Amino acid sequence: RFDANRIIYVHNNMEEEIRLKGNQHAKTLEYAYNHYDKVAIVTSDMEEPTMRYCHDKNRLVVVNNTIDYKAIKKNGFAPVSFDENTKCKYSLEEVCEILEKPNRKFITIGRFSPEKGHCRLIDAFNELYREDPTLYLFIIGGYGKEYSSIILIKSMSNPQPILKKCDYFVLPSFHEGLGLVLMEADIQGVPVMATDILGPRGFLKEHNGKLVSNDTEGIVQGMKDCLAGKVKVMNVDYAAYNQHVVDQFESILV
Repeated sequence: RFDANRIIYVHNNMEEEIRLKGNQHAKTLEYAYNHYDKVAIVTSDMEEPTMRYCHDKNRLVVVNNTIDYKAIKKNGFAPVSFDENTKCKYSLEEVCEILEKPNRKFITIGRFSPEKGHCRLIDAFNELYREDPTLYLFIIGGYGKEYSSIILIKSMSNPQPILKKCDYFVLPSFHEGLGLVLMEADIQGVPVMATDILGPRGFLKEHNGKLVSNDTEGIVQGMKDCLAGKVKVMNVDYAAYNQHVVDQFESILV
C-alpha cells in the first residue's frame, strides 16, 4: 500500500442508479467505500444514499464539482453550430430562426437516459402548449436509449449558444448527483427550475433556486411559474464557489 490518501468520488445517487438502471454492483460499491480512506460526495445531499454502502461516516467528505464558468460564458457567445454527428428534426437554419423569434422557449440538456425525465417533461410541455401554442421546448442530449422517441437535438459539443438564447431551463430528472447544467444555465443568465430531488435540492436551496414537486404536475406548475415571471436567475458567484471547492479538495489530501 502506498503512503497516501486513497479517495473515491461519488458523482451520482448510486442507490437510484442501481434501482433504475442496474448499471452498478452494490457489493463492489460497498467494498470500495469501506476500503478507501475517503469517500468524496459532490453534494451533501448524497450523504444519505451513500451511507447505504459506506458504513463509516468518518470516511465521508463533501467535495463539490468545480465549474469552468469563464469558458461556459465564452461558449455562449459562439454562433449556433451543429457537429458532424448532430441529429435534429430541424435544419441548423431553422433552429437559428426559432431562437431569434420572440416566442418563449424552455430548454433541458442531458443524456437521453430514463432518469433524466425527458418523457414527463414532454408531457408537461404538451399541457402548456395546448394553452399557448407559441411556446417552444428544446431538448439537447447525447447518448442514451431514450433517443428514438423524444429526440430534438442529439450530440452537440457546444449547446451553450442555444441555452443562452432560451428563456428558462428545466431539470426534470428523477435522480441526479448535482446537475452541473443547472450552473451552466445560471452562468448564461437563464432562470432554472428543477425537480425537488437529492442533488439539485441542496444547491438550489442555498442559492434561492426554484424547486418543484417530483412529478409531472410539479413540472407543469414550475413551467407556469416561469412564464409568469416568478422564477429568477440565481446569479451565483462562481469564482467564490470554485475557491470553496478547491479548499474542500485540498483539505482531504492531508
